[in-house]
Amino acid sequence: TVWQGADAPALGWNNWTSGTYGFQTYYDNGYGSDYYSAFTVTNQTANTFEGLQDAYHSASGGAYEGNNFVVWNMNYYGSDTVTFAAQVVPGFWINNTAYAVNSMVNGDSFAKAFGHTDWFKLTINGYLNGDGIDTQVVVDLAKDGKYINQWTYVDLTQFGEMDAITFTMSSSDMGDWGMNTPAYFAMDNFGATMPEG
Repeated sequence: TVWQGADAPALGWNNWTSGTYGFQTYYDNGYGSDYYSAFTVTNQTANTFEGLQDAYHSASGGAYEGNNFVVWNMNYYGSDTVTFAAQVVPGFWINNTAYAVNSMVNGDSFAKAFGHTDWFKLTINGYLNGDGIDTQVVVDLAKDGKYINQWTYVDLTQFGEMDAITFTMSSSDMGDWGMNTPAYFAMDNFGATMPEG
């Protein structure tokens, strides 16, 4: 199943928490169907993609640990922010989604299949008291003909103390309306410490 932050979500932003971390989901039904973006909780374990009903599958199938993980997809109405009390956040685990991998490998009705020089990346920005921190963390989700398809640790300690982070995605495959590659990634164990070794 998947869960978008509320059993009966209000239009616009809906906030929810996991532990001490605050997440957001955006809900809109103005185009004749339900539209969700930002952070969706899922416990789906498949690693295949055959249609948008499979958009919440990780590339390796299931969570890094436990049953639940989050799939983020870019929101075009505003910034998707994780908020928390000021602290040093060690990091989290990341994976591609089956949706993004299928698009990069095979192409789809919007995006081309990736060649050796194509790339897909996530950029993370940190904030403290509303001010941007003068550094970024960039995760290469696909580069040089390879793509992430296993849970991989992302170190956030270079931000130092912060109380919010935001995510943006970019790709070498761009069109008139922006990025063609599906703007999705999977996240688990936000706040986790870096593993030994």
